[in-house]
Amino acid sequence: RHQNPTPRDEEYVFAYQLTHSQREAAEMCGVSRETVARACRRAGIALDGRKYRDGWDNPQRKITNEQLKDDAKSLTCREIAIKYDMSEENVYKRARRLKIKIQYSGAGGHWYCRARRYGCKVFDKTITLKKLIKRDNGICQICGGAIDITAIDKGHALGDYPSLDHIIPLSRGGTHTWNNVQLAHMRCNSGKCDKVPANQTEGG
Repeated sequence: RHQNPTPRDEEYVFAYQLTHSQREAAEMCGVSRETVARACRRAGIALDGRKYRDGWDNPQRKITNEQLKDDAKSLTCREIAIKYDMSEENVYKRARRLKIKIQYSGAGGHWYCRARRYGCKVFDKTITLKKLIKRDNGICQICGGAIDITAIDKGHALGDYPSLDHIIPLSRGGTHTWNNVQLAHMRCNSGKCDKVPANQTEGG
């Protein structure tokens, strides 16, 4: 496969660096997106990851590689995910692909690792915080108050921010299943810690 730079590669690369968008760079140079992508690869430039909403004509870039590198120096995986409205898993995968060290264990969102650590044999991968908010009607099941998904300050989740709580904690033999998870405020979840409700039995 031909990997040597072409005479116009510099133009395509410059357009991409200017716009951070394959689509916009391609339109600017009058070529296809793949032509821009090939020019960047030949120049050793990693393309920014993207997510699209409302079709291809409305690209919404979450975070650039440079932003991730900078934020990872002072923020945890969870804090970065909140800041850019991304999932913690996607932030972690992106960081690992770029060989960026990032604080991930104990971030509170990667329940699979915690379940495996505590020997939990039942793990329902369909459980997400978004679905849990919908199921529990946005109400904290510990205090009965409404959660607030906007309770974020400088990338940090505040007390009213929603979180996933295991009714019977994983460390006490609980399972990551729909009948053992509930919506809770961050502060309520932290206060509950690994306590088991009086009306529940461990190992359920």
